[in-house]
Amino acid sequence: MAMHAPTSQQKFEPKIVQRQTEKLTTDMIQTAVDRAGRRLAPLWSLRHFVAVNPYLGWLEQTFEQTAATLAQRANVRTTAPRAFYADAIQSGRITDADLEAALQESDTVSGAPETVDALKAFAMRDTSEMMFETTPTVAGVASDMLNRDWQDFVTETISSWAGSYFDQGQSYWKSPWADLPPFAAWRAEAVHDRTPEVSGIIDFGDLVAGPLVCDLAVACAYLVSPDEPDPFIRVTEAIAAYLQVQHLDSRPLALLPGLIACRQAMTLLIQGYRVAQGQDRNGQLAGVCLGARARMEASFSAAGQRFRESLSDLSSPL
Repeated sequence: MAMHAPTSQQKFEPKIVQRQTEKLTTDMIQTAVDRAGRRLAPLWSLRHFVAVNPYLGWLEQTFEQTAATLAQRANVRTTAPRAFYADAIQSGRITDADLEAALQESDTVSGAPETVDALKAFAMRDTSEMMFETTPTVAGVASDMLNRDWQDFVTETISSWAGSYFDQGQSYWKSPWADLPPFAAWRAEAVHDRTPEVSGIIDFGDLVAGPLVCDLAVACAYLVSPDEPDPFIRVTEAIAAYLQVQHLDSRPLALLPGLIACRQAMTLLIQGYRVAQGQDRNGQLAGVCLGARARMEASFSAAGQRFRESLSDLSSPL
């Protein structure tokens, strides 16, 4: 998937990440995903969304605790800007009696105003709103880099798709792939949807239509570890984990070793050409070439042959 933006090799060169999740199990990951999902109020089908409390997933916390959590994790506001309350106090819409009642009903928060006068002074203070540094999403990073609101684009396209897929008579358009599992249904529709390409994501339909094993091959190409006794141990673990959530039959699995080698060779050729053109000012590209060559040699070694033979023992549980 390509986007119109300048990139730097140093920033986007794939790197092998140290394993930090080797103790995680499929059940642990599934539990974490379920727990995160329960934080969200139901959106689809639409009949489940109407009149639902948007803070349904935070019922075990107070409003103040929920506001603080959402601000720190997602920079989400649960109240109006401070200027709104200042204007309401000055116009008399919010009275001293209202402020006194709010102080009596609210939980004690460290550093918060404790009297009506202090609360009014806090509202009138001419300071900028507090902002939290949060972990960005992929869409958020793309928005910053490309100066375009890709977060809204992702939200709108997913909402449009989910509204039709989970439709129970409320949507204008019912998905013709509603009998498929969610990801398969989205993929079937995305192949024909030209909205991402019109919006600037080049060849999005081709990317979606490509065999799923290609994405797995790209990831596995950088997981080969030539310095380990078994260079393909991490590759085997990644494939086994992938098959827990995504079905692949024997035909694409048989293509996997060749696709991995192709990716390694492509990396070596492209970066080697860049080195030959004098684009390697700090020696980083030469290191990438050495790593790609070592991983490619491992793919054609005895260990690579054992890896190819082991694929016949892997079967998708789905």
